[in-house]
Amino acid sequence: MPPAHLADLTVEERFGAVEALGEPKYRARQLARSYFAGRSLDDATDLSPQTKARVGTLLPELLRTAR
Repeated sequence: MPPAHLADLTVEERFGAVEALGEPKYRARQLARSYFAGRSLDDATDLSPQTKARVGTLLPELLRTAR
């Protein structure tokens, strides 16, 4: 099974996943807002680098360029 992705989770599951990573629930909204707006995690200026490192596990790489 591939790792869980933010887009696969319901809103309540997102809250739980973010809390399990040691972040407050509102971070799930910030992360979802950035992701669904088409921005990368690097562009999420409302998240600190430490937070990005923790919640980045909810945005695993889904596709890679192949030759």
